[in-house]
Amino acid sequence: MNHNNKTIYINKKINPKGLKKDQYDVIIIGAGIGGLVCGCYLARAGLKVLIVEKNSKPGGYCTSFEKDGFRFDSCVHSLGSLRENGALRKIFFDLELDKKIKIIRLNPFDTIIVPGHTIRIMSSLKDTINEFHINFPKEIENIKNFFNFITKTDFLTLYIKLKNKTFKELLDEYIFEEKVKAILTIPLGNIGLPSKAASALVSAILYREFIFDGGYYPLGGMQRFSDGITEVFKEHGGKLICSTKIKKILLKNKKVLGVISEDENIFSSKYIVSNCDIRQTFLNLIGRDNVPYKYLKLLNRMTPSVSAFLVYIGVNKNLNKIFKEKGNIWYASSYKVENVYNNILQGGIDSSSTCILITSPSFHDSNLAPENKQSLTLIFNSSFKNKKYWENKKIILSNSILKRAEEIIEDLSKYIQFKDVATPLTLYKYTLNYKGAAYGWAAIPSQIDKTLFPQKTEIEGLFLASHWCTRGAGQSGVSTVACIGKDTAQIILKEKI
Repeated sequence: MNHNNKTIYINKKINPKGLKKDQYDVIIIGAGIGGLVCGCYLARAGLKVLIVEKNSKPGGYCTSFEKDGFRFDSCVHSLGSLRENGALRKIFFDLELDKKIKIIRLNPFDTIIVPGHTIRIMSSLKDTINEFHINFPKEIENIKNFFNFITKTDFLTLYIKLKNKTFKELLDEYIFEEKVKAILTIPLGNIGLPSKAASALVSAILYREFIFDGGYYPLGGMQRFSDGITEVFKEHGGKLICSTKIKKILLKNKKVLGVISEDENIFSSKYIVSNCDIRQTFLNLIGRDNVPYKYLKLLNRMTPSVSAFLVYIGVNKNLNKIFKEKGNIWYASSYKVENVYNNILQGGIDSSSTCILITSPSFHDSNLAPENKQSLTLIFNSSFKNKKYWENKKIILSNSILKRAEEIIEDLSKYIQFKDVATPLTLYKYTLNYKGAAYGWAAIPSQIDKTLFPQKTEIEGLFLASHWCTRGAGQSGVSTVACIGKDTAQIILKEKI
């Protein structure tokens, strides 16, 4: 994850501690998508806003890197909720990001390959239903009813009906064929849970906002998406400092005063927004002694999401002639997907790589790889292990996932020019997310209540704007985090008024 990138960010040591010109209205810790979007709305409203990022570039999981002419997306592989009136689309045009970022849409954008069946998720729901009809004609009416419920039911009704249910319970209401249930469980890899554990509400929102309204991709890669938001933030007068880690949030009488960085610079502000890991925020930056007991209790009992294991491959071959599927490919070598996801949730590792996601930035944008070559990323959900474990296992696991990919992309290993691996420990080092969590809190029914970790905390002046917030609908990717950033900004602006 710590790779060279063509984009250059200016990282300045700012003024010695305590100088008055280091005073801001709002300081945002972390330049992930939630922090960047929050900063844009606040800066646009005329507030003096500083974003401090510990890494060398903005974006969090929405970053890219380049090696040997191949460009890879670090984690996030596509965007959702960009349809007309989609949540992310509203933010996109509200901030005039359309002037900065060109978005394309893949079709099909997800392809699910299982023994005996290939099902393509198309940009038209009608076409997607037809894919299921071809593969499972006897189940098609049930599938239609299931899809219609997810896509046409208003959120309040979904919330009431699904808040306390699991996705398995929802599937059982509509679907009889076990193979179809397994196929519909595979995309839950986007939240890293088996159907018997995943919140039905979160899963329904995931399908509506990311599966059925997914496959959007920024030309230039995911870094271009983050850079575009950063440009808007700066144009409105916002200041971004990279390669600077915040050491402490300064408090007096349980009210924020500002922050101090590891290089001993002090930045004063009335409001602090944390876009970083929630345990880091409360236990390290605030300090256990200053944290309300309610939060300490929640931090001790809540479960983070699983992490991810990623293999980045530069291929010296044009795969268009070898492999016809060009979207994001979910490949499961068996229908025991539930067992695989459950094992990972329980702390195991899918050592046989029976369910993987294959993405290719260069399939979406040919400029992201040298001519007649391809960039591929192979991904599977993973639990968190220590450094010694990954030193011993990462090569074995990367070879296993490559072997699995070769079952559908023949002789792939023969064409490898570049290969690198990111483990859950890599994700932790890059983001400090607890146990390398890829999706914040695990999206189980007991952890989606919006009162658990709302955006406004009980510490005066401290707000949250990350995937660790609970909003009642769980975690549904970049669009959710962007909406959290927007909402946090609006809460602060109302208070300031």
